[in-house]
Amino acid sequence: MTETPVVALEATSRVGRTKQRYSADTGARLVAGVVATRPHPNPTEVMLVTSASHPNRYVLPKGGWETDEATPESAALREAWEESGIRDCRIVRSLGTIEDARRAKHLKDGDDHIPRAEYWFFECAVGEECTEFPESNERSRVWMSVEQAREALQWRPELVRALERSTAWENLSKKTTEAA
Repeated sequence: MTETPVVALEATSRVGRTKQRYSADTGARLVAGVVATRPHPNPTEVMLVTSASHPNRYVLPKGGWETDEATPESAALREAWEESGIRDCRIVRSLGTIEDARRAKHLKDGDDHIPRAEYWFFECAVGEECTEFPESNERSRVWMSVEQAREALQWRPELVRALERSTAWENLSKKTTEAA
């Protein structure tokens, strides 16, 4: 199990990319996020938030890992707070890194192997859901079954891959196997 870092929670969201980290190997933007579950030994639901750029669609809480954050876990928990208002979360495990399937806007033809972003995802058990949080006026959050979440995330394949690495997804797979 990963040790959960202590994260200072601010009243406002960070904006801009002046502190953004980029991969030294590929130049991809480094992004950290969470698959948030209820604090249950066998979670079956995950939390999604509305997308900032597509308000009628859902995403996992995620955002840039910044240079003043020591670990991607710290960045993931900060982003979870800013975008969904969850705090006192416990990192359950790392879900690994995932390359963004979308092509970076700035790439020239022939550079398709360079990912737009590299995601570092972590599963976290939610401690508290706050009513007021930095992006509460721009986003809404919702709990969904993993099946519903997978359907809602189809427009972002890299987020589906993170979801499919979670304990909630494993629990669905076990339940489906046992029923067969």
